[in-house]
Amino acid sequence: MNIQKLRKRIDRLDARLLKLLNERTLVAGEIGKIKRRLGEEVYAPEREEDVFKRIATNNRGPLTARSLRAIWREVMSASLALQKNVTISVFGTRGSFTDSAARHKFGGSVTYKYQPTFTNVFREVAKGRADCGVVPVEDSTDGVTTHVCDLLMHSDLKICAQILLSVTGSLNPSNIVARFFVIGRKSAAPVGNDFTSVIFCCANRIGALENSLAAFRKHGVNLINIESRPFKDKPLAAFFFADLQGHAKDVSVQKALAELKRHSTLLKIVGSYPNQNG
Repeated sequence: MNIQKLRKRIDRLDARLLKLLNERTLVAGEIGKIKRRLGEEVYAPEREEDVFKRIATNNRGPLTARSLRAIWREVMSASLALQKNVTISVFGTRGSFTDSAARHKFGGSVTYKYQPTFTNVFREVAKGRADCGVVPVEDSTDGVTTHVCDLLMHSDLKICAQILLSVTGSLNPSNIVARFFVIGRKSAAPVGNDFTSVIFCCANRIGALENSLAAFRKHGVNLINIESRPFKDKPLAAFFFADLQGHAKDVSVQKALAELKRHSTLLKIVGSYPNQNG
């Protein structure tokens, strides 16, 4: 078979793909109407992850899972934009690492608005002027930023997704992995492979932290990460930011956090979200 015949075959396949993509988008639009009627958020991280997982499971090649994820990212971005004029509030400027992370997550069909401060990002989401916000949280050399923790501590907003992005360039020659949080008005629903982030402060007595951490071991909850951070207005006092394996609705996590609360002067669940990269 020559090139011209193969190209004509591709043209026929493209026509079928176009029809199916438009059909899929129309169905997604109907879902959007139902969500608006029920007052639900358009962006659903748990559904997004379910789609990616199903596509990867059913894939027989030669397209890689990474390629399919990129393709479906744009398909779902277009569907989101049809359901609603989705706006993402992004810390920084166009072309920044945070902008790259946001576009990696939400694709090219939604609207991005850039904010000069973390506070502005949170405010836009809280007031309903943005559907979600994207803020940098940490990289593999520095820890979780105190400012983001402080905002999460004093806000009703929740972490609903995370993004991991390899950051390279003249200022970062060692391929640092940066972490970003997607901030929304509620946590994601459980997908079976979740993270939960909490902020807590131990009582000021000997063994308090040890007793706090024992709660996770006792109830079989894996502590992925824990960091100490100073209070913004109390430089000599500190709180802890921790990532747990599991969802806040899991019984084991609920039991561990209930016990942790007994050893803490402060405990706040700041979000549950799918454990996935982007």
